Amino acid sequence: QPLLLALSTDYVFDGRKGRPYDEEDAPNPLSTYGRTKVAGERLARRYAKGYVIRPSTLFGTGRVNFCETVVQRVQRGEPVEAFADQTTSPTYTADLAEGIEALITAMGTSLRNRPRLYHMTNAGSATRVDFAKRVAAWLNQDGSLIRAVAMRDQHLSAPRPAYSALASRHLAHVIGRTLRPWDDALHAYLRAQHWIN
Repeated sequence: QPLLLALSTDYVFDGRKGRPYDEEDAPNPLSTYGRTKVAGERLARRYAKGYVIRPSTLFGTGRVNFCETVVQRVQRGEPVEAFADQTTSPTYTADLAEGIEALITAMGTSLRNRPRLYHMTNAGSATRVDFAKRVAAWLNQDGSLIRAVAMRDQHLSAPRPAYSALASRHLAHVIGRTLRPWDDALHAYLRAQHWIN
């Protein structure tokens, strides 16, 4: 029977915990998006070899993301609005792919007694403002271009958790480590894109 890995999200949580969520915390989504992800997780875990991976706040190649938007705007000297009241665990897609590969390799030795759910993000947490300011700093651009705004003052299509940083306890147990810190991963991504030397 083939292995099934289902990708979920940190938006399965309501953000009220105030410290990083681990794999033992019960989901309580605020939005339809979060509820559909919880439903998908349950379906995946009903499959004999089904496993769930929760990343958060992805950045990397493949599609336009918040990081790329920040790069483009600050390089043009344009302001960037970023949430000061949303904290997540930024995740570099290249590191996520490497983490998934390491997990599959570890599972190849034995699936017995393996957890069925893994948080997989770069280590640490940041608000969107923190993240955007770090991008501007790596690019040697004016940090004052990053303007803090509050989620509550925006007309968002769906509510988001204010705090959804993730702790990768199960991943550390199975592969012996977590993914590198998010700011190291961000630096690597900016270099890979030739935005910095």
